[in-house]
Amino acid sequence: MYLTVRAFQKAAQDVILSRRAIRNMNTLYPDATPEELSSGDNVCIICREEMTSGCK
Repeated sequence: MYLTVRAFQKAAQDVILSRRAIRNMNTLYPDATPEELSSGDNVCIICREEMTSGCK
């Protein structure tokens, strides 16, 4: 029984930390404007495709 409660607590804590990290990323890195995309290199560094909208 103790192990089940402990596993549930860890899973709940993982969900909370994950949501907190996502919220922090969304506030720290706002969406890039079309002007910002056109002023610089508009190639995604992850997938190497051209971006038409995106995040900073």
